[in-house]
Amino acid sequence: MLSERSTLEGGSMGIRKKQPGLTRRASKEIRQLAKVATAHGWSVETLGSGHIRFTKAGRKPLVTGPTSTDWRTVKNLRAALEREQDE
Repeated sequence: MLSERSTLEGGSMGIRKKQPGLTRRASKEIRQLAKVATAHGWSVETLGSGHIRFTKAGRKPLVTGPTSTDWRTVKNLRAALEREQDE
């Protein structure tokens, strides 16, 4: 019980933090899309899990994985960013 408490309070388990920008794990297509999104006022950050979050004030955040496992992933993300941009 005591050991569980110490790990939960920051003992031996490290806490992953958000990082601005992208990690090296992000695919080429996701990097290109992030570059365009930042030019349109979106903020891009890498979460502790490795996922990538696109945020903009007044818009809902969009989260995707760092690699495009399906060919539709980038197209769906691009369409979602365009929909959020238009609203």
